[in-house]
Amino acid sequence: MTAKPAVIRIVVPLLSILILVLALQNRSIKAEYSQLLDQNRWLQVGSHVPRFTAAAQDGSPVTVGEGETGKRQLLFMMSAKCSFCSASVPAWQKIAQRLSGSSEVEVVGVSLDSAHVMRGYVREHNLQFPVVNFPAPKFMDFYRVTAVPQVVLLDHEGRVEYLRKGSLTAAIAVDSVLTILDLKGGAAGRLP
Repeated sequence: MTAKPAVIRIVVPLLSILILVLALQNRSIKAEYSQLLDQNRWLQVGSHVPRFTAAAQDGSPVTVGEGETGKRQLLFMMSAKCSFCSASVPAWQKIAQRLSGSSEVEVVGVSLDSAHVMRGYVREHNLQFPVVNFPAPKFMDFYRVTAVPQVVLLDHEGRVEYLRKGSLTAAIAVDSVLTILDLKGGAAGRLP
């Protein structure tokens, strides 16, 4: 009979310690799971995006996610309803102008709006680069576009090399985009 209380005095503390360890492991697993979910909500450098073809504002087909003849693509994700996008237009224009005729990088705008709204936005802001719409809502999910504006640099296979969220209103922000193109082997140079 004295053995039962001795066993209980040993087993109860061991079970308490085991429960405490399992609770700590559970908390750690929940934190890791939450972190993984957050990573999958946002586009990440190294992510691969699907290719799609859509009509630009002038009706010409543009393929996004795979640059023509090995070119990288600099995507400007935008919406006509976004005041930060409108504030970024001058910077986007400078970058597109600097890269026009580049043999290494093509600039493409990707609008979250309808084709009609997108064409009006392109006219209003006199955008000098092709702008397309996602062909279906699922592509916004594939590209994980949850906020605009975004600047995304894709390699020629559709893998994300660079990602910048938020408006581009300062000269230093424009230079940062052009610098990343230089660092990755592009022919961008710095703005004069």
